[in-house]
Amino acid sequence: MKEPEFDDPMELNGVVCDGDPDFMIDAVIEEYLRMGWSPAEVFRLFQSPFYPLLHAVMRTRGAEPVRRRIEQVWARCGVFRFSGWSLSGRR
Repeated sequence: MKEPEFDDPMELNGVVCDGDPDFMIDAVIEEYLRMGWSPAEVFRLFQSPFYPLLHAVMRTRGAEPVRRRIEQVWARCGVFRFSGWSLSGRR
C-alpha cells in the first residue's frame, strides 16, 4: 500500500483559503438550526474538541460571544420543528 499523496481525492486535507470567517460560522450555525437543533445543542458543538474549527472559535472568542452569535442566527432563521400524523391517528 502506498502513502496517500496531498492531491489524492480520497484523502481529507485542510487548506487555508480567503473568505469571511464570520460568514462561515453563521452558515454552520444556521445549518444545524435548520436541521432542528436547539441553540443549546449548537453551542455544545463549539464546546467539543471533536469539532476543532468550532472549538477554536470558542477558545479565541469566548463563550458569551459565541452564545450571542447563535442566538442572533436563531432569531433570524428560527428552528424548524414539525410533527407528523397518519390517517389512522397514530403518531
